[in-house]
Amino acid sequence: MSRARKHVTQTVLTSFPEPEKNQKIVQVLALKGSNICEVEYPTGEKHLYRFPSKFNKRIWIKRGDYLIVQPYEDFTHSKKIRGDITNVLYDKQIKHLKNRMLWAWNIYISIR
Repeated sequence: MSRARKHVTQTVLTSFPEPEKNQKIVQVLALKGSNICEVEYPTGEKHLYRFPSKFNKRIWIKRGDYLIVQPYEDFTHSKKIRGDITNVLYDKQIKHLKNRMLWAWNIYISIR
């Protein structure tokens, strides 16, 4: 396995990302194709987001997972896709966001 591939996997699994100014935390509703996901905002809005190719066959997501997404600034190049997925959130990362009071979802999540 090349260094670049190891780096992507290690970064996703060991980092504690926090959403930046224009990033949002969303939940995966459905996988719509090879790299397209339908997600839901805490407000109930549903949109399509693109899973970057650097994550292909390295990071897996499923329905119900939480993500940090980066919406596009303008929607001129794609009317359906609203932005890119920047991070996949796992249990430790969700716990970190809750401790930092950055968690917007008002639902109970069991974290082991």
